[in-house]
Amino acid sequence: MPVIKLPYGLEAKKTYKPEAAMKRINWSKIVPQEMAENCFWIKVKEEKFENQDLFAQLSLSFSSRTKV
Repeated sequence: MPVIKLPYGLEAKKTYKPEAAMKRINWSKIVPQEMAENCFWIKVKEEKFENQDLFAQLSLSFSSRTKV
């Protein structure tokens, strides 16, 4: 797999693996090469928002429900 050079000093994002299967999200990936230098995703420090309570709430709200 080729290495993609990220613009403006952007670093590869951490991949999070939820414990439960999650609902599919309807969105398109952002192409790093199409971002502006002042884009939110380049400036944000995601580690600041990393919180186990938040992950638990997201899992509770968006986990796939199995049919009984």
